[in-house]
Amino acid sequence: MDSITKTWVELSKLLNVAPQTLSKWRRQEESCPRDSKSLSDWQVWIKNKKGIGRGSGRLQMSAEDYKLEDILDLKAKLIQAQERKEQAIAQMRELELSQKKES
Repeated sequence: MDSITKTWVELSKLLNVAPQTLSKWRRQEESCPRDSKSLSDWQVWIKNKKGIGRGSGRLQMSAEDYKLEDILDLKAKLIQAQERKEQAIAQMRELELSQKKES
């Protein structure tokens, strides 16, 4: 039997979340059952939400899902760009030192 709560505070207690968290989800999360006080509706939604968080191999940002492979590719590109920047700075320092020695 599905439990329908009378208040949002009661629902938040049954879900073990702060009332502010439930309110934030209702305002910001498009996929949540925002008008439902059904415990089972919210439990299903929270279970699905957790599937997109830590350890799932997916990340959700701006309503877009990114796979772990996408994130690793971006991280590798960032590291390469940082290495190129460090090499360019090192070359500039060497050039400056050689110019100082010549003058």
